[in-house]
Amino acid sequence: RRYGLNAIKFFPNTYLSNGLVFQKLAKGTYYRPEKISNLKQNLLTNISKVVKKLSSVKKSEIKVSNYIKKLKSLKPIDKLNSKIINDFILILKENKSDKIQLSLTHGDFKFEHLFISNNQLEYLVDWENVGLRVIFFDLMNFFIPWFVHRSYNYIQIKNFLLKYIKVFLPNMSRLIQDKYDLYFAIFAIERYLRKKKKKNL
Repeated sequence: RRYGLNAIKFFPNTYLSNGLVFQKLAKGTYYRPEKISNLKQNLLTNISKVVKKLSSVKKSEIKVSNYIKKLKSLKPIDKLNSKIINDFILILKENKSDKIQLSLTHGDFKFEHLFISNNQLEYLVDWENVGLRVIFFDLMNFFIPWFVHRSYNYIQIKNFLLKYIKVFLPNMSRLIQDKYDLYFAIFAIERYLRKKKKKNL
């Protein structure tokens, strides 16, 4: 209700009755390709439908310096994560005068949660991580782990995502021009925060 999810076509109809939440069963097929050649046009189009819709909801712009202030509570407890997160924060500090875009995000957008029927997007499930994050969070969260598990490197993933945005999300292309590394650093921090929150729960 807070984010008006029922107005989003691919959010399953949800009802509340006597303290119980009911949700319409998702139909469609779950499909996770194993090779980049299996990323067919209709699948890539359906992914872009999700990102396009969510990135248009609760849009806002924030200066990187102000975003950094929100991270004061971020204190990784182990040395490895502390080193990684501090490296990413350093990238933010080097770009503190830049502005970044935030929007509504699913928070756990991946193949397992995407249901397609007759080549059309039917439902996206598992919305418990929904929230406001950097506008490219869902897109990066969808593709980067898939590529990493298949041993693609940072430059290969970056080139794929920039090309994907240019072709399938041209309205967002100007936002990431010359800012990919910055958006990636923020994505990594936000993904860490999401996982840390889940571990605490």
